[in-house]
Amino acid sequence: MTTHQQHETRMEIPPPPAFPPLHHRTPDLEIVQDTPEMAAEHRPRTPRPVQRHTSPLRLADARGLTGLGAVSLVVFVAALAGAYDGHRSGNGLSWIFGITFVACCLAAALTAHSEDMGAVAILPPLAFVVGALACALFRPSVAGVSLTHQIANELLIAMLLGAPSLFIAEALTLVTTALRGMRHKTLHRTHRPV
Repeated sequence: MTTHQQHETRMEIPPPPAFPPLHHRTPDLEIVQDTPEMAAEHRPRTPRPVQRHTSPLRLADARGLTGLGAVSLVVFVAALAGAYDGHRSGNGLSWIFGITFVACCLAAALTAHSEDMGAVAILPPLAFVVGALACALFRPSVAGVSLTHQIANELLIAMLLGAPSLFIAEALTLVTTALRGMRHKTLHRTHRPV
C-alpha cells in the first residue's frame, strides 16, 4: 500500500458533539419577550382540580360540624329525647333527656367549626325549649282537659323539671366554646406571617 492510498483511506474524524462547529454558533445572550400565548405554551400543564359543587347548607365537613350541623343535631336529639320522656314517663323531662341533652350540647361545642362558636354558645336554650315542647306534645292526653291547656301545663312542668340540665348544658357549652375560641385566636396570632 502506497502513501497515496493510505492518505485516501483516511477519513476525517468529526468533532465531538460537545463542541459545535463554528458556523452553527448561537449568540451568547438573546432577549426574548414572551407573549401570554408563548408563556402558556412553555408552562407545564397540571391537571385542574375537580371542583365539586357543594351546597351551602352543609351539616359537616372534614373540619367538623358547621353551625347549621350543630344546631340541627342538638335540636333533633333534644326533640327526640323530649318526645321519648313525654311518652314514657308523662312527668316532664327526666334524667334520660338531661343526660342526652348535656352530652349532645357538649359534643356540638367540641366538634363545631371555630367560627361558629357564637351559634353553638346560644344553642342550648333553643334546643331545650324544643325538647320541652316535644315532651308536652307526646305526653298521654288527660280526659276533660283541652289540648292547649294540657300542652301549656306540660311545657311548664317540663321546663321546671328539666331546668338543671339546661343550666349544666349551657355552662359546659359556654366554657368549651370560650376555651376553643381563645385557642383559635392564639393559634392565629402565632401563625400570622411577619
